[in-house]
Amino acid sequence: MTKPQDKRRHHFTPILYLRNFTDSKGELHVVRREDGKRFDTGPKGIGFEKDLCWPDSLEEGEDPNVYENQFADFEGKAVPVIEEIILKQVMPTDDDALGLLFNFIAFQMVRTPSMRRVIAAPQEHAARIIIDMLESSKELYESHMRRAGYSLDEHPWEKLQRTKGKYEPRLTTEGFIEGAMTMMTTMLQYLHRRSWSVLVSERPTESFVVSDHPVVLEWSDGRSTRYPPGHAHKNTELTFPLSSNIALLGCYEPFTVEQEMMPVYVSGINSRTINLARVFVAACEDRFILQDAGQIITAEQFVEQLKHEHAKDRSQQPAGRDMQKALQVLKRAGKGNAPIAGDEFP
Repeated sequence: MTKPQDKRRHHFTPILYLRNFTDSKGELHVVRREDGKRFDTGPKGIGFEKDLCWPDSLEEGEDPNVYENQFADFEGKAVPVIEEIILKQVMPTDDDALGLLFNFIAFQMVRTPSMRRVIAAPQEHAARIIIDMLESSKELYESHMRRAGYSLDEHPWEKLQRTKGKYEPRLTTEGFIEGAMTMMTTMLQYLHRRSWSVLVSERPTESFVVSDHPVVLEWSDGRSTRYPPGHAHKNTELTFPLSSNIALLGCYEPFTVEQEMMPVYVSGINSRTINLARVFVAACEDRFILQDAGQIITAEQFVEQLKHEHAKDRSQQPAGRDMQKALQVLKRAGKGNAPIAGDEFP
């Protein structure tokens, strides 16, 4: 039976997909990306955000889970394809199966909360610019309202001035989904052009991990550039772990799998998966491998690094809070030139 709160848990990492990374008890061994805290949970316990895809344009009587239900229906069609790859350890040759797989990969890349922020940022920025212009010019505001068909008697410029600076634009769920679908359409033009390899690792402690952002596009040579690679760039690799012992690698040039190099492949793909993670990293066991500066390291070393970074950040917070308190005191007292919103210290 579905609990009421489950309906509001909108999974951006599908439960059916996360099950491929559980241990024999159906549990995931999770590392919280923020501070290195470890815990075990089932697939329903991670990879969700409350009301992530709750409709903004919801008509009376409509199901608020309309998008979640559609996503679940699609996932149910794609999962058998993924299960067959895991079982046979080869890519499907059927066009319909490949279409479902590539759509699943593309959708998984664009449906995350971090990608929603990427989609929202330019649109919200443009909206802020327009709002600032309308708030600053009565002539421009009235001209805009007339063209939009609004009555200036009901919506005078003076009414706008009373709410000046109080409105913060936000991308709607419908706007996010439209943007995500546009990105998916672009991605799908290139996924089928790649040469795909199925990497299989069955050795203990050398399992693939999953995260809140499991699809990764990276330069093949690991270069560090100002701008990230695009799907049309030739010298790129796309990685996607399917289960704890199977991962996909998509390249534009044929890739020869050397079994003795599997620890390098696993640790490299895990590092990419972990680097893009914002919330969690999960595996079928507490032990896994990744890379740091070209060297293979263990999960324990990775967790210690996270804890050290978290402790360092926390040690710097009190001074920051003290500074904020001091600035607030200065503002209230009217002494000095305390920065206001938008100002920075030189």
